[in-house]
Amino acid sequence: MLLAQLWSDFIQLAFPNTCGGCKSALLADEDMVCTSCRLNFPLTHFHQMPANNPMFDKFKGRLPIVHASAFMHFSDDGIVQSLAHEVKYKGACELGVQLGRWYGYHLSATDIGHRFDCLVPVPLHRERQKRRGYNQSACFARGISEITGIPLREDLVFRSKATLSQVRMEREQRVANTADAFRLFADASTQNLKILIVDDVVTTGATIEACAAPLIKGGCETIGVLALANV
Repeated sequence: MLLAQLWSDFIQLAFPNTCGGCKSALLADEDMVCTSCRLNFPLTHFHQMPANNPMFDKFKGRLPIVHASAFMHFSDDGIVQSLAHEVKYKGACELGVQLGRWYGYHLSATDIGHRFDCLVPVPLHRERQKRRGYNQSACFARGISEITGIPLREDLVFRSKATLSQVRMEREQRVANTADAFRLFADASTQNLKILIVDDVVTTGATIEACAAPLIKGGCETIGVLALANV
């Protein structure tokens, strides 16, 4: 037992686990994000006012939306950008799951688990998911599902068009880029479902709107949106 602990300590010293936010070495009792970063998460608390916040306003009048909330505020070169980058581009799916769990604890203090039937992560195109190995939005949604008990559904909608990166695009360009990019699976039914769409970072909301279109056409009753971060 002592030898195993010494070996573990040596591995940690030689190859330290680092914080997904600030890249500092993690202490033994820290999990993926250091205590300092967690204490400084720029929380939105939008879940406490899900129909009266800046993210909800992005979709008001565009979707039959009844809830919109994000875990954190996004800022360039901040903690959240670093976390989102790790999850999206550095293979840190488990970090995305953990962030989802942490958000799930906040959401569990509300009635959201009784208001919605399922979580639907915004899907990646099959070629992009093959290259990346996972869907970052699905990782985040999985963590939320674990804590809230809201079922995760990845069998309803798929991305049928490989869209361009939207990092530098204005809203009009994003709308054009994502138009008709999503479809329902042939045997899928969304009739009367109350659906929460889950994304990583919401900027203009164009991707969410495009993803929601076939769900609405299929007969879903209401739409909600959850995100890791709101820009």
